[in-house]
Amino acid sequence: MKSTSFLLGALMLVMMSCSEESTSDISNEQKSDPQYEKAIAKIAKIDSLNATLEWQEVKPGIWLSNAGYYGIQESRMVYLDSMLFVTDYITKIDSTPIGNIINLPTFDYLGNQFYKDAFHVYNYYPMAYGGIFRILDTADAGSFHIVGDCYAQDKNFVYTEKGEIVEEVDYNSFFTTIGAGCFAKDQYGYFFWDERIEEGDLKDSLTIEYMHLLDEAANRMDTVYSEKSSFYMNDLTGKTKINYGNFKLEIDAQFETKSTKDTTYLYEWVGEYVYGRNLTIKPKNEADTFHIYIQTIDWLSELKESDSLGYLGTWDDWDPFTLRDTSNKFYWKSTSNKNKYIFPNIGNPNDIIMQKRIQQFELRDTSYWYHGEMSGDFLGEAWLCESKIVDYYVFTAIITIERHNNGLLETKWLQVEFSYGC
Repeated sequence: MKSTSFLLGALMLVMMSCSEESTSDISNEQKSDPQYEKAIAKIAKIDSLNATLEWQEVKPGIWLSNAGYYGIQESRMVYLDSMLFVTDYITKIDSTPIGNIINLPTFDYLGNQFYKDAFHVYNYYPMAYGGIFRILDTADAGSFHIVGDCYAQDKNFVYTEKGEIVEEVDYNSFFTTIGAGCFAKDQYGYFFWDERIEEGDLKDSLTIEYMHLLDEAANRMDTVYSEKSSFYMNDLTGKTKINYGNFKLEIDAQFETKSTKDTTYLYEWVGEYVYGRNLTIKPKNEADTFHIYIQTIDWLSELKESDSLGYLGTWDDWDPFTLRDTSNKFYWKSTSNKNKYIFPNIGNPNDIIMQKRIQQFELRDTSYWYHGEMSGDFLGEAWLCESKIVDYYVFTAIITIERHNNGLLETKWLQVEFSYGC
């Protein structure tokens, strides 16, 4: 696979994740550009029209205007130089109104740019200046489901989120997982989107990290099926409830989760964190006993010199040295109440888990000057690792839950993705 595939993929992700740029970040030269003025006028016109149409989301992923049009919401670029975007709606498949095609009672958004109803599978293909919503003719609606972050499967094929069939994959051994991005594997090697990763690219540090993640996940999970993302909301209790069959977990806060057969992925979000939250196990059989262990996935990322003054690290200066490591299991003790646990502050350097990891990595406190996100220079805290100045984060914790009963052992996992406030 050519390295340009990685660059194009990264560029696409950046473009699709950008929101409307602040006008304070636009230069006077750009503002005087006639194309910029046309773009601002175009955005105003589209916003005005959509406000008049009073679009409302009637089901996950499908919107209805007061004029009776159904649409798929998207964010598309209007002006490249200043990365100006506008929210708009796709209302047709080819030349036919979406409302004349979809079966609304069974229509649902699955994730990974895929939708389906009782009769068809649909794919939204995003592009900078406006995407395409289409029927995926090759897909079998009855067996179609999303897999991991970027893929889907039916009884015949593996698909990328762009709706492309992965031609060279060994279907029976295909594997990916949530958190692996657009990387996957089969018994013969690894993939990035629909392209097999060639031997020359296996030395790329990012590729190595994702291969490590895939191998690790494949060893602890017996399934790759991903249900659609579900947002557990309960206005009366405000809890997240996870059902593992023989027991349930209950967390006293609301989080977004995705589930496989044996693993649930829980995502922190801004203002809502797991630290200090109660986790309660509710078994079907009161004779069951439980042991819980915590592993952390740690990232050490070097801050390198970014200019002749010797200043370090802008927000994306995380090369050339990156270390990703998974810890041993730490036993998680329950409170005095049976089957009730309190989440530790896993990513805090003063927490016992991170303290042990700091000792293992032989990290030492240091500080450095860096450029601010917008402007200014600041003195920041960092770590020394093998004479390198590094950032140290714990982005993921893997919680292993063992259920014991008369010599029988059942294992499930809860994987927590930390937010760090953004």
